[in-house]
Amino acid sequence: MQRELDPHLFGTKLSGERPPSADAAPTGHADPALPARMSSQTSLGLKVPGPMPPGLKAMEVLIQQLRLQLQASEKRHEILVAQIQELSRATATRFERVSQAFTRLESSGAQQFQELNSKYSGVVSKVNERKVQDAKVQEMIDRHNNIVRGFENRLTHMQRVISEQELRLHNAQAALEDARHELQKTRRS
Repeated sequence: MQRELDPHLFGTKLSGERPPSADAAPTGHADPALPARMSSQTSLGLKVPGPMPPGLKAMEVLIQQLRLQLQASEKRHEILVAQIQELSRATATRFERVSQAFTRLESSGAQQFQELNSKYSGVVSKVNERKVQDAKVQEMIDRHNNIVRGFENRLTHMQRVISEQELRLHNAQAALEDARHELQKTRRS
């Protein structure tokens, strides 16, 4: 099958052909309700010589609708781009604030750690100093206890010596008393 272009598409007439009528079946996707004779200028601004075929008018309407949809899409795209940019700025601002807060928190944590570390060092040095003092006190207590024990031993020894001396003295006094009694007895007799 050989393909041919519709001569009415370009507004030319061939000899022996009659122009398409309004009741004739249109070719392509044209709307049969469209008038057969249209203006020679389209809404796109293109000049078409002669009458405009109905398929071309339908295509023009379709192109116009597509343009309107494209413009609406472009407007939505611009709105979305503006919203994304605003969201990006807001996110960047929030991120900057969070970053600054994190930096402040980090420096505060480091400062508190240093303070805690210095306090811990101070407590450790005080504990060590206290241990040294306690060791000195314990040494003094041990020395004192040794001195007291030595004194107690000497005192116990002295008490034994005193007890022995008292016993000897008592025995000596008893012997002296016996000797006096004996002497008195011998003098009386």
